[in-house]
Amino acid sequence: MGLATPQKFCAKNPHGVKGVLYYLTSSSCEQAHEEDNMLPKKITEMGRPKRAVRSARDRWFRQKKFNPVLSRLFAAVRRTLCDRHYDQFESFRYGLVEVCNMVAVADPSIEEKFAEFFPGEGRVTQRIWLSFKGWLKTDLGVPFSEVCLPWCQDVKKMMLECDECRGGEPILIESDDDDAGSSDSGGS
Repeated sequence: MGLATPQKFCAKNPHGVKGVLYYLTSSSCEQAHEEDNMLPKKITEMGRPKRAVRSARDRWFRQKKFNPVLSRLFAAVRRTLCDRHYDQFESFRYGLVEVCNMVAVADPSIEEKFAEFFPGEGRVTQRIWLSFKGWLKTDLGVPFSEVCLPWCQDVKKMMLECDECRGGEPILIESDDDDAGSSDSGGS
């Protein structure tokens, strides 16, 4: 009941980790000592991954958040507008990637807000566009306003002239709170 090859503890291991004994056969121990000479002299200790690994991981994480936001925005706007107006909606096409990148690196609450404004099913109604425009003027929405406010303006024009884009809803008249407050402040 003996072993085919005698086994022993090898104090010198092939990976340069001190204080660890490997239980090896005599032939694998000799092979390990030979391989030890081929390893780099200094193996880095466990710690923060290299910059390339971190940036690849960060890109993967952003892409994981980017794709669902992109598909949600694209699908919601596609369902909302008629073919002719969707094809003419250049501000959306040009700003879509930038907005998705910004949402991907932003707080998860921002992604939830975009999910409210651009639903997974159904249309983005006039009321939702007005709410979205109002949100863009808040502290959380300001970073997106430069790209997204033109979307709101373009869609407003499209919905005024096209019943199909409105989804048969009556035209909503928007009151600009900023303009109304400044005109009423005049005294006698």
